[in-house]
Amino acid sequence: MKTTLRVFVGIDATSSIRSSANRSLSKLRRNFPEVAWSDDSLFHVTVKFLGDVALEDLNDVISALRAACKEVAPFQLTFQGFGVFPNVSRPRVVWIGVDDPDGGAVELAERVDLELSDLGFPPTDNYRPHLTVGRIKSKTSAPTSLAVELEKEKDALFGSVIVDYVTLYSSERNEAGKLVYAPLAEIELGDPDEDMDELVDSFGFEEETKSPKKDSAPQSPIPNAVKLDFAALDADLDEELRALCGDKFVDDSKRKKKR
Repeated sequence: MKTTLRVFVGIDATSSIRSSANRSLSKLRRNFPEVAWSDDSLFHVTVKFLGDVALEDLNDVISALRAACKEVAPFQLTFQGFGVFPNVSRPRVVWIGVDDPDGGAVELAERVDLELSDLGFPPTDNYRPHLTVGRIKSKTSAPTSLAVELEKEKDALFGSVIVDYVTLYSSERNEAGKLVYAPLAEIELGDPDEDMDELVDSFGFEEETKSPKKDSAPQSPIPNAVKLDFAALDADLDEELRALCGDKFVDDSKRKKKR
């Protein structure tokens, strides 16, 4: 029986970003088969890789992630261009660039590091958000033309996304040897209830007290309310129309019934 899971915290790429990226990747996949290109179903931005985690520790991990995510407001990421790690002359990983204009992804990674440090997970050094799309096997030399092709796509824009949750994933290979990710938990960013309290306070609203449904009707008339007698209005309208139209006036009884 399995006692551990290989897990990581990630930000999903939307279907539109996957589709847009695939249009640029289709040519690269054809021209550079020596690169192990990722399936687009696996596209994500890693926040933190945790490695093998004991099943009995998963609840503690999720609690730590909730504490971290509560401190980070939703933020925007933009996916644009290609790049490689560690460098162009010796590429091993091909990635799509991720612009983090407000620093939300970096702040999230730092918060996650802080909360998980109490559980013994080491911090991530020099976190830089990116979306991995391919890996070059260590025994294979990357063709020099790969860097040239990637440079042509440096300004390709694949889309933006508002990040309002992260996912804790398990990573394993199925019976066919294909890598698959399974979501274990989705954790929302920010604290909606707290944000609402601040908004209400800023407008000087009084806290609403909920009453049982049977007592929900007003106990006293609304001040300055005007009660309209639709039957009387109909009668007055009929008189005016009769005076204007004379014998051509037709009494529309259906209108009165609708009233």
